[in-house]
Amino acid sequence: MLKETPRSLRLYFAAIAFLSLWPVVAALAHARFSSLVSFPMLVNFTVGVVFGFVAIRFDRLLPAPTRIIVMLAGTWILSAIGFALQMRDGTEKFGMLVAAFALSILIVLYLIKSVLRLSKEAHAADA
Repeated sequence: MLKETPRSLRLYFAAIAFLSLWPVVAALAHARFSSLVSFPMLVNFTVGVVFGFVAIRFDRLLPAPTRIIVMLAGTWILSAIGFALQMRDGTEKFGMLVAAFALSILIVLYLIKSVLRLSKEAHAADA
């Protein structure tokens, strides 16, 4: 099984930040901003900023991983709200949304487990 390293996890957070902020920048550049896309854009912007912050300050946040875990949980809650709002559009996408929701849970749990393991290893190396 592959194990994340501090560098690979930092790169993951940076990549997600970039991928989350890119649509926001593109929409603002083309002035395509309507009420239909405002909540997803807000979610993308928030996730991008939070993951960017974690990527930049990862070494400082890792020894006390509570902030990273709270940020992961918060961004997941925003995503859950986004999934719930998409459900009101109808049931034709229900299976796809449930699968995406389940996948997001698994990703967040994997990230939390990796952050906790790396934090524990950092404390063991300091001792």
